[in-house]
Amino acid sequence: MNEMEDAGADQGICKKSWLVVQALSGASQWLDIFLIFSIPSFLWHAPPADIALVAAAFAIPSLVLGPFVGFLTDRGDSKIIMLYGATARTALTICIAFAPSLYPFLALVFAKGLANTFYWASSSVMTRRLVPAHARTRYYANLSALDQASKIAAPLFAGGLTQLLAMPMVFLFSGAIMAAATGLLPAVLLRDPETCKALEEAGSSEADRPTPAFGLMTRLPRGLLLGALASVAVSALLAVYDPHLAAYLSFLGFSGETYSWIMSSTALGAATAAILVRRVVIGRNSVANLMRGGLLVYSCVLVVTAFVVSYVPQKSIEPFLMALWFVNGFGYELFAIGAGVNLQNLCPRQLLGRVSTSIRSAQLAAVLSFPIFGAWLIAVYGRTAPFVFSAGAAVLLMLAGAALWLRPVSGKV
Repeated sequence: MNEMEDAGADQGICKKSWLVVQALSGASQWLDIFLIFSIPSFLWHAPPADIALVAAAFAIPSLVLGPFVGFLTDRGDSKIIMLYGATARTALTICIAFAPSLYPFLALVFAKGLANTFYWASSSVMTRRLVPAHARTRYYANLSALDQASKIAAPLFAGGLTQLLAMPMVFLFSGAIMAAATGLLPAVLLRDPETCKALEEAGSSEADRPTPAFGLMTRLPRGLLLGALASVAVSALLAVYDPHLAAYLSFLGFSGETYSWIMSSTALGAATAAILVRRVVIGRNSVANLMRGGLLVYSCVLVVTAFVVSYVPQKSIEPFLMALWFVNGFGYELFAIGAGVNLQNLCPRQLLGRVSTSIRSAQLAAVLSFPIFGAWLIAVYGRTAPFVFSAGAAVLLMLAGAALWLRPVSGKV
């Protein structure tokens, strides 16, 4: 009995320590994202084309190499890969602080994007090993709440520090946060009950072939496949309208302050969803219900948004948009928490790194490409067209979701 209690206590400590590591890693990444796009704009006055290059340098490693990094993570020692990835993230973050001009900055950002890809791929595998299935929904809810807090605090923290330091030097604080996470990793990973040998023995012939998970999708559990498709669809819908919100508000005559309040409403809605999931008793089929409920809320709010931007007078629209983006963030986060747990629970262990990075690559491809489609809609049909299109697509998504609701997903979720 004492041995069982000790094992349970050790597992609880491990889960909490892992949560701290991931929360610190997320906080560092939010600081990096803010700085990576702020420094070229404000320090070097880079034109839009160069800002696009920065975005490409940061995203391309995950977009192009993600599935193959996932394969290496599935077949290799995920602990060692994660330690190397965390160490590289720390070192590169510090190096970026001393980049003398735009092009060395771009090279370091690309290298950091590659290190991020290795880190987050191995993170998916280690989460499966360190967090037991019954605790994953609560774990993802806690992590999401902390992540949203970091998302809100990072620009404020960085902005405050720039009053005291040169903007590039703020990267040193991000590096210090990542160094703290890296320092905690060895102690956390030593608590992993599985050995790398056992993990390799659990592999199959599928894991031995360096095929991206796109080619394996038809052989995945139905519940996982549907969750992956829904994740990409939601990311695509978001990318059609959300990048154009600032331009739409400017067109209506609102200031940047209005835009910041609406974005804060989104983060507040997401944090509210995470806290709600954290406090609600987790029951049977709760993961599937989180995904379905989140998708329903998200889709409905897009339909209402299309109505508001089309018919509500401009002088009265601001509070409506703040409320809608709060509910938007709430629904999106419910879905995202459910999708994260669904992936962990249903994905075959020997394919987890590859499948998670392939889904992330597909989402990133949607995030990078669909804003172009949104811009085309604006050019052809007007400023409100992305919102109206997204509402129509959301109706189709709701109909598909309603049909799937009547057919429970396969696998234990």
